[in-house]
Amino acid sequence: MFIVGFFTQGNLAHNMPFFISEGSKMKRVLKVAAAVSCLTAMLLPMQSQATVIGVFGGSDGAETANVVSDLAALGVFTSVTQLNGTESAAQLNAYDSILLYSNSAVGYPSFGDTLADYVDAGGGLVAATFLYQTIGGGYGQSYGRLQSDGYLPYDSYIDNYSNSSLGTYDASHPIMAGPLAVSSITGYYRDIVTLSADANLVASWSDGNPLVAVDGSGVVGVFLFPNDYYPYLSGDYMNLFGNALLYAANEQVPEPASLALLGLGLAGLLYSRRRPIASLKKLLPSG
Repeated sequence: MFIVGFFTQGNLAHNMPFFISEGSKMKRVLKVAAAVSCLTAMLLPMQSQATVIGVFGGSDGAETANVVSDLAALGVFTSVTQLNGTESAAQLNAYDSILLYSNSAVGYPSFGDTLADYVDAGGGLVAATFLYQTIGGGYGQSYGRLQSDGYLPYDSYIDNYSNSSLGTYDASHPIMAGPLAVSSITGYYRDIVTLSADANLVASWSDGNPLVAVDGSGVVGVFLFPNDYYPYLSGDYMNLFGNALLYAANEQVPEPASLALLGLGLAGLLYSRRRPIASLKKLLPSG
């Protein structure tokens, strides 16, 4: 007699059968199969869910279209759409991740509330310059609950407008490791901030100030202005924003198939350890 099962990987249409023969080695094979299933689930990269991207440039207005065009040119997204800041939470849920930035001291408290709801519902958000100057630079502007409830990876705003380049960074972090290459960035328009207590620093500028950080809420902060319509921006900056958007979406929404595979593997491992093999045989049809 044989036990016949199937391993399913991701959303593949085909399954791979495996056979476990009856005998003294059955329990060992079950353990190995369960362990392989668990390991596979953990090592398989999540299939990219970040294909539909929204961009809200706030007061950057029509020039936001340049950022939309640059992101689309990366070739890793199905679509990139400019938002106008009046979208409802239900409309934002159509986007896998959103890039939020600003170009002057204009707040959007109502849209900030909606973006907080979007993050709560599992949406990915990347918050970039000059958002932090707008809400923390003495202008008294508000982004509603997104700002007041601690979704952003910053504690205080310090300064702006100074040249710097890519400094030290965590090369193993997905935002820096790819799929898009990031090896050189120079910027002048950037928000210089201190990070919140629950923020994880991913990359720094060469002057030691934060470049990329991830808040405990999952929101990614990129302290750089993303629009090269204006001067003083060069290198792999748009690759950085592309990776950040991919990361934000995938961190918020784990791959269901991977989680299911991990769960099945753990269940199989526990079953093989706790249930006597004789009892297992009683569950199988004779033949």
